[in-house]
Amino acid sequence: AQLAFISVLLVLSVASGFVSLENGLNGALAAALAIPLTDFLVGQTSTLKRHVLCPVVDYLNHDSSAISDIAYEYFANEFAVRVNGSFKEGEEVCINYGEQRSNDTLLQFYGFVERDNANDTYTMDILKHLDVAKGEVLEVTLTRTGPRDESMTRLLTALGGDGDEEEAMAWQAVAMACEAELQERTAGAAYEAEQGAGPRALATRFAAEKEKVLIACRAHAQSRCGRPSTAAPLSLLTRAIMTPSFQEPQGWRHSWAEAAL
Repeated sequence: AQLAFISVLLVLSVASGFVSLENGLNGALAAALAIPLTDFLVGQTSTLKRHVLCPVVDYLNHDSSAISDIAYEYFANEFAVRVNGSFKEGEEVCINYGEQRSNDTLLQFYGFVERDNANDTYTMDILKHLDVAKGEVLEVTLTRTGPRDESMTRLLTALGGDGDEEEAMAWQAVAMACEAELQERTAGAAYEAEQGAGPRALATRFAAEKEKVLIACRAHAQSRCGRPSTAAPLSLLTRAIMTPSFQEPQGWRHSWAEAAL
């Protein structure tokens, strides 16, 4: 369609005497060459994208750990999906719907919750759990490894500086706030809820994933406060750091773990 438009424009311009044949041909050639170059540059530039509806691609499921790319191959006139990694026969190949998408985003725009999503976050007013003046609000976004950089900066500013002492106080505040948030929930309630389909089950899974973020963030914050960190798994039922006996795995594995997790 674009080439046809260029051809019609060339004929009309030359026939009307607006341009000479030579200049018209040069202009048409430049316009024709610009089409593939523009499409190539658009596909390679992250800040400039064309949005399209692409059938079949929407059947691919999401995995936040996947490294994938979807691009239009101009000269082949097709869309190509590439996923890094090695796969076994019969293994599902997933793509990544986008970088650092939390379960809030996945649920809002795609209608599902990803289990153990490393990009999941938890947003809360950290000051409501601390002994500060009433009415003050400081909203922070927590990840499994603590507040995001901008949230930590605001917290340090509220504490009056960015020295070692203020940083230790900030991590202690994060640990206390996570513990307070968890105390407002019944331990393991989300995991003991009936699994299935429908909005209720989806809401249950969403709440369970948010609880995981709080548990992991609390453990990380406690380790930054001087408490030795551990590689042992966290008990999702009791929210305590566990030291499992690998000789007797049934001693630390919960009966509901296989079905719920």
